[in-house]
Amino acid sequence: MTSVDEYNIITGGPSAGKSSVLRELEVRGYRTLPEAAQLVTDRAISKDQDPDLLYGSKAFETRIESVDYKLARRAREADDVVFFDRTYVDALAYREYFDLDTRDAKERVNDDLRNFTGNINVFILDLVGLTEDYHRQEEDEREAMNIHNQIVETYNDLEWAFNDIYHIEPSTVEQRADIVEGKIFNYIEQ
Repeated sequence: MTSVDEYNIITGGPSAGKSSVLRELEVRGYRTLPEAAQLVTDRAISKDQDPDLLYGSKAFETRIESVDYKLARRAREADDVVFFDRTYVDALAYREYFDLDTRDAKERVNDDLRNFTGNINVFILDLVGLTEDYHRQEEDEREAMNIHNQIVETYNDLEWAFNDIYHIEPSTVEQRADIVEGKIFNYIEQ
């Protein structure tokens, strides 16, 4: 069992297989938290807004960040292993990718990570190929790779804040979940 001050991030570019791995971890009994961008997109769709028109805007990214921080607070209240589907670090990476102002966002990310006294493990899933992703369909393989690289760079820039950053190569969903699970329990047992 993990303490309330430890959690895990599953991240990577579009079509890295994050959702599939998280579903597998959930089937195995772990608590997972949804991707903030997906929640914000679903809400926009429910209000008859076209998420493609919002995508990449400062307002859209700010909404995503707000939800990310709420999810982080929820995770910190948990008393079990928690897996995030991306975090506010990914939101920062998207701001950088879209060439939006990052000063306040970087400061907030750094402050939150600096004030967090627990351990965070990051699992970066390498891309497996572009698939239908209804809230970010406009991304082609080149854009997906560029976003992925920006996410990796952003996490690496904040490496000081994480217990470990693991890169997981493409394989089956079950194998990837096994790797994540193995890393977590090796860490917890130490």
